[in-house]
Amino acid sequence: MDSLVFAGISFPLIPFLGLTALGLFALLNRFLPGAVAGLSDAFLNRLLLALVVARVAFVVLHLRQYDNLISMLDIRDRGFHAAAFALTLTVLLAQLAASSRAIRRRLLILLPLLLVWTGGGYGLYRYFNPTPEVWPQQSFVALSGEPVQFTTTDVASPRLTLVNLWATWCPSCRTEMPALMKAQQDHPDVRIVMLNQGENAAEIAAFLQENGYAFEHVWLDPQARMGQWLGQGALPVTLVFDDTGRLVDGHMGVVSAAVLEDLLSPTPE
Repeated sequence: MDSLVFAGISFPLIPFLGLTALGLFALLNRFLPGAVAGLSDAFLNRLLLALVVARVAFVVLHLRQYDNLISMLDIRDRGFHAAAFALTLTVLLAQLAASSRAIRRRLLILLPLLLVWTGGGYGLYRYFNPTPEVWPQQSFVALSGEPVQFTTTDVASPRLTLVNLWATWCPSCRTEMPALMKAQQDHPDVRIVMLNQGENAAEIAAFLQENGYAFEHVWLDPQARMGQWLGQGALPVTLVFDDTGRLVDGHMGVVSAAVLEDLLSPTPE
């Protein structure tokens, strides 16, 4: 869910830190004494392989949510299995380190520096951009014109509340609409709130009717205060709150049916 915004363009934080760390790895290997030829390419190849394994693992775990091969290959939903990535990369780097003493010594110098870079970057981001812990005590307007809040509910204690920040002009928002409709059907114990950012009721209603979307909770946020509360101006954003109003998960960018299933599946106790 964390992202950096430059000139109105959103960059996911973790991939951004990873790419800059990769560039740093190449520069340090080249300019520090004792450069190892081909090490940067070997590191990149193993990183890419670990990402492929992480994607395959995520797809396999949510296979029923993918309709075809194209949707499986569409990584815009950022669906990767973190544990599979970490385990695969660890094994591949261990194999690389075992291949020669020079590589092993180089990795012992470079990898801790990369960990400091990525960990420090993430820590600084979290310090200057703290994520709110509970939903805001703000009033919005339902599509029907009534004032509503997150504490307003017409169902008995929804297990979760999913809030999707969107707009009709946003191509990524349009892409994820069918998946959100499916989630509403598949998870009746979850309240799904489509919180429009900055548009009026007439254009929202026209868009929904034209595309055949029948969301139960369509709310208006004319001043985009929810995005300001979150500290994010990019769309779409999906937030998940528990039944006490605590923010428990989120996703920046397009959500697929598989990602929604991952976000909304009950956590084993």
